[in-house]
Amino acid sequence: MNKIISRAIILLLISFSAYAQQNIEVAPVGIYKEIAVTEQSKMIEKLTDSLSWKSAVLTVSQNPNKYSPPVLYVLSAMLFKNKKYDESMYWFYLAQLRGRYDANRCADATARQAVTILNNDFGPEINQYAFKHIDQLKATIEKVVTFVQNNEELYDNRWINLHGIDAMSKSLNGNSKNRELSLPQKDWPKIKKQTVDNYYSDFKKYVK
Repeated sequence: MNKIISRAIILLLISFSAYAQQNIEVAPVGIYKEIAVTEQSKMIEKLTDSLSWKSAVLTVSQNPNKYSPPVLYVLSAMLFKNKKYDESMYWFYLAQLRGRYDANRCADATARQAVTILNNDFGPEINQYAFKHIDQLKATIEKVVTFVQNNEELYDNRWINLHGIDAMSKSLNGNSKNRELSLPQKDWPKIKKQTVDNYYSDFKKYVK
């Protein structure tokens, strides 16, 4: 648990996992420094604290649009740990779908692997449970898809850019020249629709 929680915090902050393994600390520069992740990382810490996790779960579950996918992944892990399996399943797949959307609108293709890493870290136990309870899984995915279709993301979608090669190289070189971190905002509705449609279609094919 501690390992995967640490990974989520790394993805939200500045360590860039490839260099963290070499004990190289990297601070973001330029526009990367403006990415709003402080409150997200604080919530992860609250979710994993034995004294505050219950109130943190309530806070996130009542305000899910305010929290980025890494927070929702951690929420799912904490619920699963405490045997709230069906709730855990919902938050995991919501994190997964919103993570895909953030990845698809991210201008740095190398940053998109963050979602795969999070899925690999948080997914095995939850997926195993889910596919042993297929009817509940189907209902959960439908609920997740409906929620994403009808809700606006209020967190900083650029959290994912902190995991990309561009952020890493600029921070290591001290290059503060800014660039567009996301694809044009006018394209986001189309990207979101395609992401949700593909996600739901892939799920139905996988179940069959």
